[in-house]
Amino acid sequence: DTPIEVHHSWDSANRFTYWFSNGIGRHIDHHLLPEREFWALEAHEEGPQYVAGYIAATVLSAIPPLWHRLMAPKLLEWDEKWASEDEKRLAHEANLKSDVPLLVAAAQQQLGSSSVTA
Repeated sequence: DTPIEVHHSWDSANRFTYWFSNGIGRHIDHHLLPEREFWALEAHEEGPQYVAGYIAATVLSAIPPLWHRLMAPKLLEWDEKWASEDEKRLAHEANLKSDVPLLVAAAQQQLGSSSVTA
């Protein structure tokens, strides 16, 4: 079992999201300390962040081309900054199959540079 770390969940330090949704944007802290009450959840800006507040991210996800344009660079950043070797292999396979142009191009570039091992 892999222990949950800061980079395994996406966060939103947006205050409106915090107030409006009882702390749902502080997702990282919830996973690190599930017994913590929602009003005491802390933001973890050192982990992966949504491009906007959690509520805005939910709305953006209803428009896939816009969502992919905004989130694909963040996924590639996650792959580069936080992924373990096993996670990088999984991400590489998922990126190739994603049909998201930026993710597919990054995966194909990795194949060309042999930076991902099978």
